[in-house]
This record gives sequence, structure tokens and C-alpha cells, in this order.
Amino acid sequence: MQIGILGSGLMGGKLGTIFARAGHEVVFSYARSEQKLKKLAAEAKGKARPGTPREAVQGADAVLLAVHWSLSRRRLEPGRRCVAEGDCQLLTPHECRRY
Repeated sequence: MQIGILGSGLMGGKLGTIFARAGHEVVFSYARSEQKLKKLAAEAKGKARPGTPREAVQGADAVLLAVHWSLSRRRLEPGRRCVAEGDCQLLTPHECRRY
């Protein structure tokens, strides 16, 4: 399963790492620095890589939105298109227990 992470802070970084170590392809995006994304992807191992929000949702089976609520409208746009086209499922952190 390909999972896009929109928001690679504490929650998105940890959940993305868990997904990658479970064998899923993960694209980390939207962090304070590109270096943090690269470091997260390297530490997660497996099929994790850094990317832009657009790259994270492109081809994703699921998208995790893990940004502060005040930023969600701006960060949700790439994911909204993905969901609208039926190409992926948008997950909240509470729904991640299934994976």
C-alpha cells in the first residue's frame, strides 16, 4: 500500500515510520525543512522517501493528514483532489489503527 503523509511532525513522522517498517511505501511531506523529511525517510527505512505534498498524494492508496487544524485547509488541497477522483482514501490519525 502506498501512503502519503501530509504533515511530518511528531504524529505524522511516527505513524509514517510505523507504516514503512510494516512494509508500506511511504512518502513524507510537509515539514519545517527538507532535511527533516530526508532524515525521517532514512530512519524509517523500507520504502520511505521524502516528497512534496503533491508527490505524497499522487498514486497514494491512503493519505494521512497530520497537520495543525489551522493549516489543514491549505494542506488538504492535494489530498482533496486525490479523494475526489477516487484514487485514494484520506485518513485521520484515529483511523490509522486499521493499518
